[in-house]
Amino acid sequence: MEYTEIEVTPEELRKAYKNNDMVQVFWSANAFFGRCLKREEIKALIWLMQERQFDTELMEYLLEYCIVEKKVKDVEELFRIGEKWAKKEIDTVDKAKKKYKITGMDNKSHSEKPSKKKEEKYRICPVCGNVMLKRTARNGIYAGNQFWGCSTFPKCRYIEQLDD
Repeated sequence: MEYTEIEVTPEELRKAYKNNDMVQVFWSANAFFGRCLKREEIKALIWLMQERQFDTELMEYLLEYCIVEKKVKDVEELFRIGEKWAKKEIDTVDKAKKKYKITGMDNKSHSEKPSKKKEEKYRICPVCGNVMLKRTARNGIYAGNQFWGCSTFPKCRYIEQLDD
């Protein structure tokens, strides 16, 4: 299956947005790629979760592996790697960890709770419910300072001060 050939009905998209596990994967992907995903990219994630039966934990590991280990820049490449995993019958995190180790994570287990020292990758906007990303002010008296900003800017302009 090619990335561009994926067909997901509007009803399947609506169901996906109501499924907390899928929404968690979408938010993680938004945070890892540092932007909101396009509709075609969301369809690719839905395909892997529904058709290839990748659960949330496996999808999170796939995202981490692709970003940290393979330095993947787009969902299309992540999709190709996910398809390879499916063909090799990688359907659990344990199987994925045995075959595809993430060396850039200091050998920590994927299932470990993040320590308090670990930096947050994203937050959820309390106004619109979308992902918030770390941003850097470009102008004004705060130029150069980082803050949390809603990923849907300028549609939602909610911001938060960065915790020190």
